[in-house]
Amino acid sequence: MKEFLTDYRQDELKDCINKAYENKFDTEIIAPLSKKMGAYFLELYHGPTLAFKDM
Repeated sequence: MKEFLTDYRQDELKDCINKAYENKFDTEIIAPLSKKMGAYFLELYHGPTLAFKDM
């Protein structure tokens, strides 16, 4: 992100990113990756609306 947001320091970017997802998901891992029967699934439904758009 720092390549695109050059007006911000590294610590400012990290703080903003952490606050963007803080306390909005029902799991600490924002988008868990699970494996079922040899296939991998990215779980994008843990946000407030239970939809991928929460990302």
